[in-house]
Amino acid sequence: MATAGKLGLNVFVPTPHAHWTPRYLFSRIRQEWWSRSHPEDPWLTRTAVAFLHEYVRPGDTVVEFGSGRSTMWFARHVGAMGKVISVEASQDWQKEVVKRLQAAGMSQADVQFAAPQPEEYVRSAAERLKHKADAILIDGSVRDACAVWAVTAVKPGGIIVLDNSQHYLPHESRCPKAIPVNGNPKTPLWAEFAAATASWRKYWTTDGVNDTAVFFAPTGV
Repeated sequence: MATAGKLGLNVFVPTPHAHWTPRYLFSRIRQEWWSRSHPEDPWLTRTAVAFLHEYVRPGDTVVEFGSGRSTMWFARHVGAMGKVISVEASQDWQKEVVKRLQAAGMSQADVQFAAPQPEEYVRSAAERLKHKADAILIDGSVRDACAVWAVTAVKPGGIIVLDNSQHYLPHESRCPKAIPVNGNPKTPLWAEFAAATASWRKYWTTDGVNDTAVFFAPTGV
């Protein structure tokens, strides 16, 4: 922490890391600018948000693991005839998101707290999902268990969206600490998910800081 002299301001100076190349720093600044200039958009890559803007339609059913900006965004996109089923591992944040939804009059979003234990966390979504989902966003806790469940819970032609995908699955990514193409999925459950979706069409996006991957469930499965 450094002090800015006569201004009396505390200025945080982060510790440099090996991955702080000029390219990464440019990506980081651009990501921060985009997030600040689009405060109502989900915290995903801007390319993934643009795709979801076209994909999610009124009347859709969306499941998300991890609530927040995405909850309000999905609720607006699915409209009054749609449904957003959200699972949140922080009880305080779950209450805050519910309060914001109520203030906005968005009853189509159902946000529930669940402890970040695989069975309980996944069950919270499974018990509320009456038919297969059009889209499932994995951006919360126990992501590998959520991803394996999502394969069976997404409808034919639907999508599974995985944020920070470079940390869990091998891919040619320019993000720091990404699993390389010749690497292994992070856990056995990630290996199971990778095998289950091996033949699925994929759309892997990046902003140079994080990746967001979209998996398309085959039609007729």
